[in-house]
Amino acid sequence: MEKSRDPRFTGILIFAGLWNICLATWALFFTETFIQVLAFEARGNGLEMRQKILWASVGIIGILFIVSGLNNARFRFIIAIAVPGKTLAFLGSVAMLLTGQAGAGIIFIGLGDLLFTIPFIMYLRATRHLGWV
Repeated sequence: MEKSRDPRFTGILIFAGLWNICLATWALFFTETFIQVLAFEARGNGLEMRQKILWASVGIIGILFIVSGLNNARFRFIIAIAVPGKTLAFLGSVAMLLTGQAGAGIIFIGLGDLLFTIPFIMYLRATRHLGWV
């Protein structure tokens, strides 16, 4: 029997997916602007391979958020993993700002990620009865 989904969270999950996809697209395909706007220190004109892998992963996770939004009961575990991930993204952006590795624009990304943790936690509490898989 197919588990039912909770449609109250579909929009926020799709929006979170689009957020990740847009950030990854910006970083990977408009790299010079991305580096300039966020004032990354000593980055030259491109991203290192590990940074490209990071941003590609962010985009893939965005796709998974959208899939979760369309069938969020089945892919509930993705959101459970995303809560600490979004929190770590915020803490990483604060650390980059405080150490001078990035400009104040990085806080916009960090706060955006942190704001998603609230509806994600609400979703996990509301769908607790559905289990993990």
